[in-house]
Amino acid sequence: MTLRNEGSLITLARYSPVIFAQSIGGGGGRIAETSGGDVTIGSIDAASTADLSAGDITITSTGLRLSTKGEYSQALSAQSIGGGGGWVGPIEGDLILGAQNSSAPMNGGSIALNNRSVITTSGTTAPAISIQSIGGGGGYTGQVDGSAQFGSSNSSGSQKAGNVSLINTGSIETTGDFSPLINVQSIGGGGGRAGDIGRDPQPRLNQFEECLCRW
Repeated sequence: MTLRNEGSLITLARYSPVIFAQSIGGGGGRIAETSGGDVTIGSIDAASTADLSAGDITITSTGLRLSTKGEYSQALSAQSIGGGGGWVGPIEGDLILGAQNSSAPMNGGSIALNNRSVITTSGTTAPAISIQSIGGGGGYTGQVDGSAQFGSSNSSGSQKAGNVSLINTGSIETTGDFSPLINVQSIGGGGGRAGDIGRDPQPRLNQFEECLCRW
């Protein structure tokens, strides 16, 4: 996947990213908001003959400005996730992100991002730049009222992460809670980033400890 932006882009509403690219093998995507209940995203019982690996992503932004005003509205985001997962907004119940009982290959692809734009965000859970290459499933979430489980569980397939490259020459500003300027992750075995979790996180394969080091 290749994306090039040369214009200024601005969004004002909640759940409204400016540039958002995903390559996901094994199912998943983007969930803005749920109304009650638990959420599970990722492959389940995938056979070894399947291939749940994600593809490569290349993004270049040279426009003057990228700006978001709303909550859960990232400015520039890319995810390459093998095994299933994605980007999830607020969850009232429990959240599971990652593959379960799968023996298929589920590797993350490579991501290359070059940004020259000025980036500003002002909402909660609205990172300026976020790039994630994850093998084994996972992704990015904001507020979870229940428990959160990241990473593959009882899975034996290949779960390698891809190479991640970031070149940024634009100025960046975020003012909201849980809104990092730059979030860069390359995680094998599943994982990602979470904002506010109501109950204890439940890691798999010790990957959540690795994720915490990158917050």
